Parts: sequence; structure tokens; C-alpha cells
Amino acid sequence: MKTDGPRIIVAVLLILVVSIVNGISGVGYTIGGEFETSLQAAAGKDDPRWQERREDGKTVQAPRDAIAAISLLLETKYGRFGIFLQLLALLQFVAGLLLLVRKNHGRGVLSFLAAVAAAGIMAEVVGSVLTSALGRTNIIGIIASLGLLGVVMMQRKTAGEAQPGATEN
Repeated sequence: MKTDGPRIIVAVLLILVVSIVNGISGVGYTIGGEFETSLQAAAGKDDPRWQERREDGKTVQAPRDAIAAISLLLETKYGRFGIFLQLLALLQFVAGLLLLVRKNHGRGVLSFLAAVAAAGIMAEVVGSVLTSALGRTNIIGIIASLGLLGVVMMQRKTAGEAQPGATEN
């Protein structure tokens, strides 16, 4: 069974589109406008991680230091999701490279690819829920993840046929 065409298409889609969009979206969720609102709601006035300072004649609240900022970031759903998306973007990039570099993979790599595909689908659904919209990038991400699952299934079938003692149905 030939899997070169779908494998290369999914690899290029993962590397050039999905991982880049998820990386940028992750930064947007992490430091975007809704994050600041969530951050303010997550910490009360008496929280020691916050400090008040004067900037341009105004009093503003800001995290005390980098550790406090990370701690506050992880308390917000947007911050956590943004970090997850950035990690997922890296994993999708690696999955795309693995598909481009080798035609056939062992069980371990195929399991990794299937896990990345499942995480990709989950991320697109969660992103749609957080933004209350199913956009073009969500649809492209779901298609790429389903394509990755399809390639994994084709390669598992091919690997099963290539093993000695495998029976044909």
C-alpha cells in the first residue's frame, strides 16, 4: 500500500501551517488581551505576588517578579491553554519532520504520532470552546490531525503486512 502521497501532504501541512498557527495562537492566548483580564480576576488585591507601581503618572498593578508572573499565568485557563498550544506546536513540528524523514516507523513512533494527532484534535475543540467560534484555522488543524491519524493507521497496516507470519484477510 502506498502511503507516500498522504504522508508528505500531512507532513508539510503539520510543519508549514498547523505548528506555526498553533505556536502563534499559543502566544496570543498566553499574553493576549483576555489573559490580562483573567490574570486580574485570578489574583486578589491582597495577593503578595502583585505589586503596585507608578508608570506615567498612573498606578498600575504588575506581578512582583518573573516567578510570580509564571505562577499567575498558570492560574488562568488562557495561560495554561497558551502554554499547551506552544508545546503542541513543537510536537506537531517534530511529528511532521518524522513523517518527512522516514517512510515507515516502528510502533513507538506511530504511537507518538497518534498521540500528537489526538492532542491536536483536542486542542482545536478546546480552542473553539474558549473563543466560542469554530474558525478556519481550527478546521485546518482538525483536518491535519485526522490526516495524521489516517497515515498512522495506514502505516500500522503496512507494518503488520510486512511482519513474517502475518496473515492476510
